[in-house]
Amino acid sequence: MLNLKIRRCLITYVTPPKRHIYEQQSKKRIGSKINKKYDTLITPFERLMASDFIPKKTKTELSRKYKTLNPFKLQKAIDTKIKKILSLV
Repeated sequence: MLNLKIRRCLITYVTPPKRHIYEQQSKKRIGSKINKKYDTLITPFERLMASDFIPKKTKTELSRKYKTLNPFKLQKAIDTKIKKILSLV
């Protein structure tokens, strides 16, 4: 089974999600095409660091963990586990 902890670290600390801005003016129809506006791409970790509702102790723990992560090693670990799963099929 794919280690969800590795995947969660990669998503939380490295991969920024594409977030739609939910406003009336964010969507415009031009003919048959709809243009949408999206928020700036930042990771969930960066959103937490920018938040005023998160205690400083939690922020320091998260940033300490962030400094130890290597996105290339995380992706390589995920790829090797996927290859292992696919070899069983």
